[in-house]
Amino acid sequence: MGATFVAGVAGVAGVAGVALASAQTRTGATAAAAEGFAEVLDFGRRTGHGPQLWTTARNAAALLLAEGHRREATLLLVRAEATPQAEKLDPEIARHSSRSFVPVSAVVAADELDALRGEVARLSTREVVDAARAALEAVAAGR
Repeated sequence: MGATFVAGVAGVAGVAGVALASAQTRTGATAAAAEGFAEVLDFGRRTGHGPQLWTTARNAAALLLAEGHRREATLLLVRAEATPQAEKLDPEIARHSSRSFVPVSAVVAADELDALRGEVARLSTREVVDAARAALEAVAAGR
């Protein structure tokens, strides 16, 4: 029972962290949101909680897009789309859960998408998340 309780508490902490960073994004607290998303991405990797990691990644991608970090945002979205652990998301689910829904097709032209999927397939999840973290750190620093 103890391990289940700790996992449950950790899950709640992750959900709360992504909710806070998402709210900060919507209210214009960009640096705080970027820091929050970076922390929750790290949390998802440390705990191995894939759905939390990819929910965070999709929300962070929306911030990265808004701040001009298209490549890193797109890498996250394409990897989330291809990862079985990533919960499926559509506009209706996003609307009712305050999650960001950015379809890859809205970011990448159809003729670029196959090449991008190939690039993401050659990268590890760690490399994709590390690229996003570096971009989030730049946003947090005002770059």
